[in-house]
Amino acid sequence: MSNIYFIMYRCRVNHLDQLKRTDVEKWAGRVIYKRGDAYHRSGRVEKPAMTADGALIAWVLGSQKYATLVEVESGDLCSLCTCPYDDSPPCKHAVALLLEYMEAKEKNRPIPAASPSDERIAAIDDLLLTSDLEDEGDDEEAEDEPPVRAPGASGKNRSSESDVNRFLSGLTKEELIGLVGEWSVRFPEIADEIAHRGRLSAGNTGALAAAIRREIVGTTSQDAWYDHWRNEGNIPDYSRLKLRLGDLLDAGAADELVRLGALLLERGTHQVETGHDEGDTASEIASCMEVVFQALSRTTMPAADRMIWAIDADLKDSFDLCEGSQVFWGRQEHAAADWSVVADNLLKRLESMNPSASNDGFSYDYVRNQLVDWVIRALENAKRISEIIPLCEREAETTGSFVRLVKRLIDEGREEDAEHWCRRGIQATTARQPGIAHALRTSLREIREKKGDWLAAAAFRTEEFLDHPSLEAFQTLEKTARRAKVHPQVRNAILGYLETGRRPEEDAAWPLPETAAAEKPLRPRQSRQFPIVSTLIDIAIAEKRPGEALRWYDFQKARQPHGHIHDENRLAGAVAERYPDRATALWKGLAERQIALVQPNAYREAVRYLGKIREVLERKGDGERFTVYLKDLRNAHIRKKRLIELLDDMGGK
Repeated sequence: MSNIYFIMYRCRVNHLDQLKRTDVEKWAGRVIYKRGDAYHRSGRVEKPAMTADGALIAWVLGSQKYATLVEVESGDLCSLCTCPYDDSPPCKHAVALLLEYMEAKEKNRPIPAASPSDERIAAIDDLLLTSDLEDEGDDEEAEDEPPVRAPGASGKNRSSESDVNRFLSGLTKEELIGLVGEWSVRFPEIADEIAHRGRLSAGNTGALAAAIRREIVGTTSQDAWYDHWRNEGNIPDYSRLKLRLGDLLDAGAADELVRLGALLLERGTHQVETGHDEGDTASEIASCMEVVFQALSRTTMPAADRMIWAIDADLKDSFDLCEGSQVFWGRQEHAAADWSVVADNLLKRLESMNPSASNDGFSYDYVRNQLVDWVIRALENAKRISEIIPLCEREAETTGSFVRLVKRLIDEGREEDAEHWCRRGIQATTARQPGIAHALRTSLREIREKKGDWLAAAAFRTEEFLDHPSLEAFQTLEKTARRAKVHPQVRNAILGYLETGRRPEEDAAWPLPETAAAEKPLRPRQSRQFPIVSTLIDIAIAEKRPGEALRWYDFQKARQPHGHIHDENRLAGAVAERYPDRATALWKGLAERQIALVQPNAYREAVRYLGKIREVLERKGDGERFTVYLKDLRNAHIRKKRLIELLDDMGGK
């Protein structure tokens, strides 16, 4: 039977709407939050609903389907779930449900009301009833029993615990030893735990470390996988390993613990790399590695060696297994002299790196750039600032990391040097690293803006627009052109380009200068078809020119009668006030296409469009026309029962 997990967090809010994601992470803890986030992103929350008393409820898919409820009660965030999770934080299913609710609110998706007969509510009620019946075993104790479990309290029934304690306390020492011996034979995990306690009691940290090493090897050897569609899988359990690492730390064996951490990181990385479990195993390993980083501060290693160990772990980590390293870096200040030792060590590694050792140039550049970032951090903390720019210059030529160099030059107020390296970087990266070239162009434009050279800034904005035409790029270009006092000429030329494809700089009257970049702006990967109707419609809508938006829509409709043209719902909303008949025609087309899909979700989407039609027609005083249309729809689709129910709700009987 599943137990009840009803856990409170004093968030001091009056409604779920007031919660932020940071509240949820504090409530659940980082590890459980990440697992819940993975569940939410993989779509495991089914049909969330609100109960009559304001609680949020849903089915959440785990190894099976669990009823999960979350609510705010007297300023406390509470959760209730039918899963078998038994720990002080709330479960990942509750986190996933809250994140699903927040996303729905952000995207204005309605959360329906739960029916009083909802089977999820019944499942929750059954759990509460079962708990109440179990707690009635001892009337006096039941009166003192709180109705919910506070953080850190056991999820087990206290009456049962008192029965066990009463039984054990009545045994003699010999009887108790015999009973434990019998249980150790029947239950190997009890024998293992007793052996572990014996090693702790004897202070035998060597044997304890050896047992933990075996457990690391055994746990990391398991396959980590989860099949969402079949609701089955295998997630290795690292909870006991984490506890035993903590025991080893408490026993004062920090050096041995750090050595074990290196083994866990190596084998755990391989396990995560070859697994398929949506991040659960990585989170489990990360929680164990946090204990390792706690131990790192207590080792007998010199301070610089500790820092290098943490840096090496970060450089080897591809799956955020070392995200808990902040407990090491943030626990104490590290001396500048130690940082200087670290910097020299890393610089020697950098000099010895050989690109020919790898056949993958990207991997070489990536690994080298990670190392350089740590070198820069070490130089900064060692107060060796003068060495950073020369290092960045060398690395820009080696790996194409011009953006890092330019940013540091700008931060130091060396704009002319930054411009020089921007042009040099654009020339070197336009062909093979277009993303870097684009970032460098952006830096050039920002330098010009900072100097108040708005004509040059507008020229860069023009290039950005021509590379990727969009409403946002058009509006940004307009703002810059106004500051440069060339707005009318630029606007007309850009609109002309969208209509004809003629580039504005080809006109002798074009008012903007060359950007002086080493290469011409990137051309689109595919040839464009002019006019670019989607952008022209977006601009017309934004400028509240509905007639122009419809003109371009009709143009494209004639050119591609069966092609996707634009967001017709948005277009209909933009033209509804001045052209209501065109708007209703667009929404009718959208609704009828959804109905043709013959799916319940599509029917609901169709009803949303029908509601917009009704609103427009009633505003015109032509509500009867909508009633007739609704009846016609009903008659045409009389066999679609779910649709008919929805139409009846709208008054289509």
